[in-house]
Amino acid sequence: MRIKTGSSVVMSVAIFTIIAMLYKGAGLRQEIGILFGATSFVFGITIAFLLTSRTNRLVQIRDVFNEDNANYVTIYSIASIFGKAIQTKLQKRLDDYLISQLDYFIADFIYTKDEFDKVIADLISIKPKTQEQMSVYNSLLQMAHEMHVNRLRVISLARDRLSPYEWFVAISLAMSVLISIFYMNSNTFISQAISVLLATAVVALVFVLRDIDTLSWKEEEWNWAVINETFIEIDLLPYYPDDILKSSKAKVAKRQKIRIATYTKPYPNMAGKVVKIKTM
Repeated sequence: MRIKTGSSVVMSVAIFTIIAMLYKGAGLRQEIGILFGATSFVFGITIAFLLTSRTNRLVQIRDVFNEDNANYVTIYSIASIFGKAIQTKLQKRLDDYLISQLDYFIADFIYTKDEFDKVIADLISIKPKTQEQMSVYNSLLQMAHEMHVNRLRVISLARDRLSPYEWFVAISLAMSVLISIFYMNSNTFISQAISVLLATAVVALVFVLRDIDTLSWKEEEWNWAVINETFIEIDLLPYYPDDILKSSKAKVAKRQKIRIATYTKPYPNMAGKVVKIKTM
């Protein structure tokens, strides 16, 4: 079971308060102070480097998705020049592709290839008849190229996870800092309070690193809210997997009509998926 970062902080405060009250350390001994200074310094440098690396990756993925979402809206909008039938066909293809992105985890983005290929095939198959249509068609081909490049970037970035070695280093340093903190606890109220706060901060940093590495950090802000608007912009009902709504990763406005997907097979098998329309 995945522990949420907020829950981990609350649990840490409770656990560390009990430890600080029951365990009396050796106090501010010189050798322990030197050890704590060294480990906390190395931990700070390491966690800062890892957080920066993971944050930059998250920002890149977010920017790619934002660019693609803008392309989807533009494709749907300018496709009207080719007639209602072609616009509706592209709308359906874009809908299927967006839905496939939401059905799979970002780490499994490669599974959306079939739907992506259908979008590109439909764009290429358009037959412009006028000079104005030819100009729009060339723009569509340019966007198709951008979408292909962005797709490869997402696949590459999604696979760029922290290695077991990097997690071992981060967790080992965190444990060293925690041990040093409570070993120096002199059992006074101030010492106990500082020990609990410092220890909780260390644990919170590790959990934040986990969330950023798994691309779940502030997911509502950079992912679901944007996708909701994208569906609306191309005249479609927003689409949400049921577990996303249950876990509160996405917030839906009251009285908003949406599509909710329920999966009957274990992930990543999408056979038997049921989609229902519901007003929240």
